[in-house]
Amino acid sequence: MIQLRTRIDVADNTGARMATMIGVIGKASANAHVGDIITANVKEASSGGTVKKGDVVRAVVVRTRQPVRREDGSYLRFDNNAIVIIDKDMTPRGTRIFGVRRGDIVQVISGNHKGASGKILQILAAKNQVIVEGVRMIKKHQRKTQDQPNGAIIEREGPLHISNVKLVEKAATDKPAKKKAA
Repeated sequence: MIQLRTRIDVADNTGARMATMIGVIGKASANAHVGDIITANVKEASSGGTVKKGDVVRAVVVRTRQPVRREDGSYLRFDNNAIVIIDKDMTPRGTRIFGVRRGDIVQVISGNHKGASGKILQILAAKNQVIVEGVRMIKKHQRKTQDQPNGAIIEREGPLHISNVKLVEKAATDKPAKKKAA
């Protein structure tokens, strides 16, 4: 839960480092939780960023210090409050959001699949979910088609909430290392 005027870290590379919450968009409540869209005032920013100190921005809450209760009864709590700055189309303004990405090796830290690990195949940012290779296998029933006259039951990976996984190993980048000028 984030209240008005709470100082929040910015978890992207827009240039903003610290912001304060002004209000919650679409709710009558003055408190924001994970996934809520808020308006924020940038308090600290780096000089080369696209967002400057004093700018009023829209952002989505990605982490809160207030514990969040899950359906299985466990609680999730982060070390800090954090937001990602978005534009009017609900897309992130930064080109990089700090956290896990496709290709990273992660381990499930809570839930029915605790202890399982695998590579991230897909990130569903709108739902705060990831699909991990070989974890949470679900069966999908396919209807009858001309190709499959009896239908089919296929097994595939199901989504996990992003807070249920922790990073084990970063994916190798395709970019070559920068050379220093001599």
